[in-house]
Amino acid sequence: MINLTISEAMTAADGQLVHCEDPAYIGDMFIEGITLDSRKVKPDWLFIADKGERADGHDYVESARRSGAAAAVVEHELDIPIPQILVENSLRAMQRIAGYIREKSGVKVIGVVGSVGKTSTRQMLSCVLEQKFSVLSTEGNFNNEYGLPQTFFRLEPHHELAVVEMGISHFGEMDRLGAIARPDYVVFTNIGNMHLENLIDRSGVLRAKTEVVKHMPHNGRLFFNAADDKLCEYAKTSPIPVKFYGMDESLPVHPENIRFIDAAETDFVLNYFGTRIPVSMPAAGLHMVQNAVAAAAAAHELGLTAEQVKAGIESFSPVGHRWRVLFACCLPAANAAANNADANFEASSASAGSETFTVIDDCYNAGPDSVRAALTALVSAAKPGCRKIAMLGDMLELGENSAALHKSLGAYCAECGLDALFTSGDLASDIALGAENAGMRNVFRISKDTASTALLHFAKPGDTVLVKASRGAHFENIVDELGNANPTK
Repeated sequence: MINLTISEAMTAADGQLVHCEDPAYIGDMFIEGITLDSRKVKPDWLFIADKGERADGHDYVESARRSGAAAAVVEHELDIPIPQILVENSLRAMQRIAGYIREKSGVKVIGVVGSVGKTSTRQMLSCVLEQKFSVLSTEGNFNNEYGLPQTFFRLEPHHELAVVEMGISHFGEMDRLGAIARPDYVVFTNIGNMHLENLIDRSGVLRAKTEVVKHMPHNGRLFFNAADDKLCEYAKTSPIPVKFYGMDESLPVHPENIRFIDAAETDFVLNYFGTRIPVSMPAAGLHMVQNAVAAAAAAHELGLTAEQVKAGIESFSPVGHRWRVLFACCLPAANAAANNADANFEASSASAGSETFTVIDDCYNAGPDSVRAALTALVSAAKPGCRKIAMLGDMLELGENSAALHKSLGAYCAECGLDALFTSGDLASDIALGAENAGMRNVFRISKDTASTALLHFAKPGDTVLVKASRGAHFENIVDELGNANPTK
């Protein structure tokens, strides 16, 4: 990590060093790492004792001491022989320390903000920028008030850029994330119907997301999706210059000649400020093409060539239940009804072939916009003559319009070319209802416990099955029950 002394951490945290016989000596000690997890503490690390929902970190300070922690950030002094930085709020202290490290490092920071597509855009942008720079990137879902600080704790002296994902669900959260990251550039993917339970409507989502702008330098840049009406409206009065990206040919960065090869590949020509270069992207769907274009727009601002952008996009690989393409073994038609699905499904040894169907694991999260995009991609990428099947679950945190949004999605299922729809969950039953009301046949309401069995009985060789729901629905269990299939790429 960036060189940081205990004294610097104390000052940044607005804390007081206590339980320490020689403050001057201890204060000059360098911290080798920072963590909230006592199990990860190593010698000379700083342990943050946070009062979380599930556990109180103060109960683990002794464990951290035994593991060699140099000091602990605490909200009340403990009778434990370890130097302690006493603060009012451990979470806020951690965020201040992270902000100090970000400032001390001198790296340029690119934030990725939006309702959907943040992770894929962030990852694609990181892949592109790594063609020229040493890049720190968010790992996993470390994009909130707890995760963002831990991303900056991973900064090393060799890093030139940090690409950080910034996720929120309440007003005020982006303000705090912005204060930590102070991004030089921010890529906005879209303003959609997500977290409406707290943010009310898309106007509220826009207001919450754009809280980050106040923390940007005046010479910073915003990159907006030109197809998003809310972002276009905001751009008219934005205090920070805006550059647009998107699918329209009038834009300086846009795609041409898009061809959907299969569920794991899309080919297109990238028009990069007049330079046209063919790209083979290892992902499917117009929404993924748009994410690639967003990455290209930001990359141009940082001086990357068209060849570097192409290499970065082509090195992209989906992660963490986000459009992960697997192959699953079909049950033998003759005895499928009589056999237990788990006994006949051997996805761990499956590969693309005549007796397999494709499973698209996109169950990390879901909202109306992301599910529509996924369905569109499913229909576009499926093999000709083979069926397109969706296994959809509850979309959470949609507030008072939840039922209407689920029914509207069901109507889209009936219109988009889907061959069969399976739903599981109380809220998802409205997806089924919306599809039925729109005239769709082959609509099945099932329990999550029987989902994998139902899909195995229904799927035929060559079919493509999309599995998608909000994270709280835990649809990854369905994918796991279908087996550890082999990635296509």
